[in-house]
Amino acid sequence: MDLKQRKLIADVINPKIFISLHVNWSKNKNLRGPVVIYQVSGESYHIAQIIQDHLNNYYGIKKPILKGNPYFLMKKLDMPSTIVELGYISNHKDFKILTEESSQDELVAAIVSAIEEYFLLYPAESE
Repeated sequence: MDLKQRKLIADVINPKIFISLHVNWSKNKNLRGPVVIYQVSGESYHIAQIIQDHLNNYYGIKKPILKGNPYFLMKKLDMPSTIVELGYISNHKDFKILTEESSQDELVAAIVSAIEEYFLLYPAESE
């Protein structure tokens, strides 16, 4: 599915937020942990910060959110949007987290908890 099709789907569904989940890879096998990328809007910044905090707690590390380039999909969406890199498949510890069912469930729980916190803290942004 191309990016224009994803935008059309988002336009039809009209979600309150858009979170694009990915997995990172690097030649540097020591890089690890989640990377959350936000777009220019305050709403995207807020949801990205909360997701990063929850994933940092899960991974037991401290990483900042990153301001993204003007990615086609995120700049074309009307709702707060983030890209979430769940970890580095090239790192042994992250690989284990990303491929084991129990830790996948824990990652999902961390993201769900972050989304719930976002809607609780910023109800006006999600209307």
